[in-house]
Amino acid sequence: MNQGAEVLQLKGKYELENGGVLENPKIAFHKWGEYQPDHKKTIWVCHALTANSDVFEWWPGLFGYDAYFNPDKYFIICANIQGSPYGSTSPLDINPNTGTPYFSAFPRLTIRDLVKFHILLRKELGIQNIDLLIGGSIGGYQVLEWAYLEPGKIDKIAVLASSAVNSPWSAAFNETQRKTIERSPDWGQPIPEAGMEGMKTARGVALLSYRNYKLYQKTQQPLNSNFLFPDRAPSYQNYQGDKLAGRFNAWSYYFLTHAMDSHNMGRNRGGIQNALRSIRSQAVIVAYEDDLLFPNSEQELLASEIPGAVYKLINTDFGHDGFLLEVEKLRAILSDFLNGKNGLLTRKLLKFGGKALSNEIGLERSLEIVKTEFKKGPISLVVSARADTTAKLQQLTEMAARGEDYGQLLKEVIEYQLFKAPRELIQAEIDELKAGLRAIETLGWSEKTAVDKVLAQGELMSAKVIGSLLEKSGFDIALVDARHYIFLLKDGKLDEENSREAIERLMISLGEKTTPVITGFIASDHMGRTTNLGLNGSNYSASLIAAYSNASEIQNWTDVNGLFSANPKIVPEADAIPELSYSEANDLANFGAHILHSKTLQPLMKKEIPFRILNFLEPKAPGTLISGKKSKGSAKAVTVVEDIALVVIEGNGLLGKIGIDERIFSTLSKRGINVRLISQASSEREIGFVIEEGDGELAVEELKKEFGTDISAGDISSIDLNSDIAAVVIIGRHSQALARAVVGLNRHKIPVHLISHSIRGRHISLIVHRNNLDKAVRVVHEAVFLKPSPLNVFAIGKGEVGSEFIRQLLNGQKSGPGNRIRLIGVADSQRFACNKYGIGDNWREELANGQASRLRDIIRAIDQTGLHKVVIVDNTASEELAFEYITLVQSGYHLVSSNKKANAADYSYYNRLRNALELHKREYNYETNVGAALPIVQCIAQMRAAGAGIHQVNGVFSGSLSYIFNRFSVEEVRFSAVLKEAKKLGYTEPDPSQDLSGMDVARKVLILARELGLEVEISDVSIESLIPDSIRSGDLINDQRAADELDLHYARLKNGLKEGEVMRYIGEIQLEPLQLRTALVRVKASEPLGGLSGSHNLFQIFSRTFGTLPVVIQGPGAGGAITAMGVYSDVLKLEEKMRNTYS
Repeated sequence: MNQGAEVLQLKGKYELENGGVLENPKIAFHKWGEYQPDHKKTIWVCHALTANSDVFEWWPGLFGYDAYFNPDKYFIICANIQGSPYGSTSPLDINPNTGTPYFSAFPRLTIRDLVKFHILLRKELGIQNIDLLIGGSIGGYQVLEWAYLEPGKIDKIAVLASSAVNSPWSAAFNETQRKTIERSPDWGQPIPEAGMEGMKTARGVALLSYRNYKLYQKTQQPLNSNFLFPDRAPSYQNYQGDKLAGRFNAWSYYFLTHAMDSHNMGRNRGGIQNALRSIRSQAVIVAYEDDLLFPNSEQELLASEIPGAVYKLINTDFGHDGFLLEVEKLRAILSDFLNGKNGLLTRKLLKFGGKALSNEIGLERSLEIVKTEFKKGPISLVVSARADTTAKLQQLTEMAARGEDYGQLLKEVIEYQLFKAPRELIQAEIDELKAGLRAIETLGWSEKTAVDKVLAQGELMSAKVIGSLLEKSGFDIALVDARHYIFLLKDGKLDEENSREAIERLMISLGEKTTPVITGFIASDHMGRTTNLGLNGSNYSASLIAAYSNASEIQNWTDVNGLFSANPKIVPEADAIPELSYSEANDLANFGAHILHSKTLQPLMKKEIPFRILNFLEPKAPGTLISGKKSKGSAKAVTVVEDIALVVIEGNGLLGKIGIDERIFSTLSKRGINVRLISQASSEREIGFVIEEGDGELAVEELKKEFGTDISAGDISSIDLNSDIAAVVIIGRHSQALARAVVGLNRHKIPVHLISHSIRGRHISLIVHRNNLDKAVRVVHEAVFLKPSPLNVFAIGKGEVGSEFIRQLLNGQKSGPGNRIRLIGVADSQRFACNKYGIGDNWREELANGQASRLRDIIRAIDQTGLHKVVIVDNTASEELAFEYITLVQSGYHLVSSNKKANAADYSYYNRLRNALELHKREYNYETNVGAALPIVQCIAQMRAAGAGIHQVNGVFSGSLSYIFNRFSVEEVRFSAVLKEAKKLGYTEPDPSQDLSGMDVARKVLILARELGLEVEISDVSIESLIPDSIRSGDLINDQRAADELDLHYARLKNGLKEGEVMRYIGEIQLEPLQLRTALVRVKASEPLGGLSGSHNLFQIFSRTFGTLPVVIQGPGAGGAITAMGVYSDVLKLEEKMRNTYS
């Protein structure tokens, strides 16, 4: 490694800070490009603890031939620090005094020593000035020291994830690492490999400080949910230790951690503050979210004490290592910094809307706001046309095009602009306005260029009036016509490069005390003609200018107190939303928030510039802050999308027909019709989608042409348009919101035509009739933001389902507007913990420190809390616990269970449990016993209550077996290979023979049969095992003989399939005559059972009410997360029922 390094061999003795000496030291370094100070900027990189001087190797994306810092544009240099094994003098080099390697005799170095050798190299290479000195971690230590030692040689410094002094926390990590090295049996021996085993462990210790809990939770979860001992995290730690041992040595590691400990900017310099305040280089200090080794407070200290320093926080999951991995975000910061936009001058941008600039109170308040903000620091202003000027100008162009007399309206527009302004100030714009209207009048139609020029006069007059009033108040202003700085390409898109360069030049040319007053909305097209940025154009202008001028934030001054949780005109109790993430604000903009447009947010998201929406009438109100801060996961708002239409295509011929969706989208796309939402019934006989209302009739017309043959053949019975609809949209992550909203709408008898859920869970759309819109918004808002009394959950089981359920519950608890559900206890087979005030993310720790897990003690602990609304959630497979359900019910607890043992027990116990529930008025939800997260139990109960006359239920009841046969039936793959893959994915039990035995499906058949009112036992179920008799006792995963026989058995079955047939393992309940069975059957791939994919379950419920067409419920049926979601849904349903039924 470190190939291609050059080496500078020094001669003589070099004294070190602690009194030691290095004789004839050498410095390894890499350089790229040519040193041309008049043509290229010089970038010097100070590397971290175990890196080398080949920065192109370890910092790709930021440095490289095709990277941001490349040799064509920059002269780049990085020197290997003393003590490192990559070419500079290290403990493995020969000690001139002994003729043998230094090893333990290597002198202790300090950060200041490392920097002094950098300075020697700089002088030797004739480098007079460094444009940017950059380093992260211990590299940041070097940057700070160098900036102090040579203040006249370094223009700018970038300090990443570093600090002014090595903290006690960091020193403790380093000492712990050295102690692990010292405990290596061979440590101290004069051999290069001494201490290597200890260094591997030391690396693991260090890694814990480089990363964080959140990242390990995301990336190092055990592969098997039923693990006895974790596998991935230990393996990862060992791998990282071995990896470092392959390229580093313990001697260097030992001495360099000592050097790291020496860092103290304030040593012998009058303290840290005094030292930092002596730095004269322009500085950008970059912090990284959740950096355990260098907490953000340390970078905040640097930024506050180094004169003119700019502080940037990068949101990341990577913690300290983010400085190496978050290249795109760092590159944007450094680009701004190097191009002069991150210097001493950072402006706040104030954008004023038309109402904020209206005559009398608007102008008065807005001018006061400008004065107040200017006192805090430099500002830029972007102004819209005042009041409703733009709308009136648009009206004038329409009147002129029609040949109507527009004189009176024109007079009113001009007089409005002259409020507190002399006519001569805006005479040029008045003349342009009149000329433009005459041109349109002559043409007889609204030619775009002429219209755009007329509309532009509104912003131009506004800027002049505002600028004049500010000048009278003592401001030094610069009037800026945005047409000279914002450019559009031929296709109407933004010319980013030229716009950015123009705005940068403008801002750099302005003095600190000069306030630019910039026109919003308007721009120039590719031919230099006046154009505009369209809807929400002034906000978009402000966003672009902020992004290209490195604004610290945007303040958008309007006539409302920010964004609200709903339209206050519809929901008077709606609250202002204090904070939104960019993604949430973008969703809100896309779903009806008129004050926002998604294009306004895009430039800000890239630069992470905060965007505040404030009220000029109440300037002290906090408003809404939109920023890069990660969302806490709550629902944020209920908004409305009107002017939409629902198209429904229905027909039996849609079932199983390939290419229908493609034909729909292709037909609509050709006519420029955008589909906003789409939903398909599980029966595949109906497809519904939402489009713009104005496209409705055209869409139906074109679809009828496309599907004319299908309609004639009877495959499609109708293509209908419903324009009397609107969408109620819930914005924000909302594990609970959908269930509550639908229940609320059902309770108020508001039909929902269609539900659409975003893939990432950021928004839900509910399509309702337009007549019900306002009522629906109020109902959904109340359901989403209501603060109910809590339901107290005691969760038993911490396996894959149990742990995921707790995670979902805790996330939901945090995301809700109140503590609707509270986790008060957790238990496994060994221990339990109970806390009436709630248990949080540290539940594993509390469980580890809990009491012995005996049921009587659990009941006693819950009783001692005094809580009366308690549900026991059983996510175990324990038969013993299942047979204690009656005891739990008698103790006053509700039940939710993914454990199916109680419902599949002998009928005597099953019946006694039901009697106990009825007697004690307790609830028992167990939807996941059969369908994971699918509502099969609920559906059967509702159909029976409605007298539907169910006479048969069948389908694929096992997600794991669904996955196995879905793949095996259609792929050229061995059965045993699919089985192993299913086990690896966590779909099967730890012993897959439990799945293949058919018993799991049989239990589900039994449970559904009992739901249908049948008094049956498991012995009444005919069970077909999927394991050949000869290998019933074999190890199907590890025994190759058993695997081969399994493969042979299923190969024969597969060979017996007819063309178009697939195998499915089904469960079936038939009432007339009574038959309960599980069986491996052959079905046509075109049928619903045959069309399954992945690990989906499918239930078909046949009844007298629905005739030959079954009610079909289909969806994912395997995996801990899916089952946990079903359990959580059961808990939510319980809480809802209790809130509406019980006190």
